[in-house]
Amino acid sequence: MITNQAKAEKCKSTEMLKKTRVITMETGEPPCEHENSGEATNETVQTLFGNFEGHERFNFPAGIIRVTSGYGGEALLYTGGEKTALFDCGMAYCGQKTVENLTKALNGRALDYIFISHTHYDHIGAFPYIKSAFPEVKAVGAAYSKKVFSSENARKLMEALGTAARDLYSDSKEPVRTDGFCIDTVAGDGDKIDLGGDSYVEIVETPGHTNCSISFLLQPSGTFIASESTGVLEAPGSMHTAILKSFSDSIASAEKCAKISGIRHLISPHYGVIPDFYIAEYWKLFIRAAYRKKEYVLEQYKKGLDFDGILEKYVEHYWIDTQAKEQPKEAFLENAGHIIKAILKEFA
Repeated sequence: MITNQAKAEKCKSTEMLKKTRVITMETGEPPCEHENSGEATNETVQTLFGNFEGHERFNFPAGIIRVTSGYGGEALLYTGGEKTALFDCGMAYCGQKTVENLTKALNGRALDYIFISHTHYDHIGAFPYIKSAFPEVKAVGAAYSKKVFSSENARKLMEALGTAARDLYSDSKEPVRTDGFCIDTVAGDGDKIDLGGDSYVEIVETPGHTNCSISFLLQPSGTFIASESTGVLEAPGSMHTAILKSFSDSIASAEKCAKISGIRHLISPHYGVIPDFYIAEYWKLFIRAAYRKKEYVLEQYKKGLDFDGILEKYVEHYWIDTQAKEQPKEAFLENAGHIIKAILKEFA
């Protein structure tokens, strides 16, 4: 049975975590961490993510600073060029703290660009706060992102999920902001954004998770910032897939990324830096995990279950309560519905 197999895989994964010491202790509200600082705070909490033995997932390549605050979303600042660039923004509920982290990391420099991987609340929630603090910053994203930002329904969903995250991760009752979202520069596959000197960002379209998902190849370091269309590493051998729009597009995106030459460093969304030796395996792991999830959903469909029945089984199979430390259950359920619909639309 699939369920028993999944439980066996979970047990195997747990043993792997123990062997590789990957149950790491994360900060409750991470400080502005400069590259390779390895600093920790006293306030800690277990998360679902884990390291490879001898590897630190927040040990980013030179010039990249993690300015993340709170839980659930990441924000990475590049300061290695003449111009600075922020990759994603993180959550709305901690947006002001992210602004403080950014200001400290910039150390008097301007923030020139925000690169948006896609338009989900956990990646762009803090955008309004950052845009207010740095009004001259230019946002770079896909053409479809610009369309999403003009949608009232999209903003309402961002507000609902951002509020759920606020209530889960903080004591604040301040309304989350959804104003000011914009795309100043529409970028597509192969476009290069000059950061001055020999630094630039090349856009790689990677649809599947969303229609607007893009990845970024930062040169000259060969650092690839992957989108969620090609998975989120949870721990060695464990990959989360969230294919909300198109299974075929996600698989094609992974195969496309695997063929890119010159990737020397890989950053997985939400996770951090992948060990260099694991880069080739990363894409393969995603594809295997994606096919397993597709087979599970189709198995429930073949049993005669309707959408609600499949969703119930999906939640029973994939949700664990400790997952709320990284994702509100409301967001998990929203994604689960889209995942099931995408698979059934394409294969049922």
